[in-house]
Amino acid sequence: MFNPLDKENLGNSVVDALLAEPLAPLSDLSSFYGAGIYALYSSGAFPAYKKLAKFSDRRAHPIYVGKAVPSGSRKGTIGGGGTSKALASRLKEHLETIQAVESLGVDDFRFRCLTVDDIWIPLAETLLIQRYQPV
Repeated sequence: MFNPLDKENLGNSVVDALLAEPLAPLSDLSSFYGAGIYALYSSGAFPAYKKLAKFSDRRAHPIYVGKAVPSGSRKGTIGGGGTSKALASRLKEHLETIQAVESLGVDDFRFRCLTVDDIWIPLAETLLIQRYQPV
């Protein structure tokens, strides 16, 4: 029996919302507020990513998926996700790491992100990892 309020169905609706977001260049990362989930994509020739290197459309396969939770969430603090810069900060960390590697070009990377209520972040990240099993 189908239960639309089943934990997995609710999580999949968050994942689907992320995948509906447009791909954006990581090099054009701007600052914004919110916590949530994200997916990184590559179109470069780096051997580990080559099989996944497509930006063609919504079916693009992420090389990495992750979450960005608001500060205090590990201590059980609830809320504050809308005023957090967790998602922008986490993506910026990825940008800086890529820029530090000589064999990677930042223009070869895109991302999708979705700000969501704190409670859905871990579930959506888990489902993204299960679905895509990124590098």
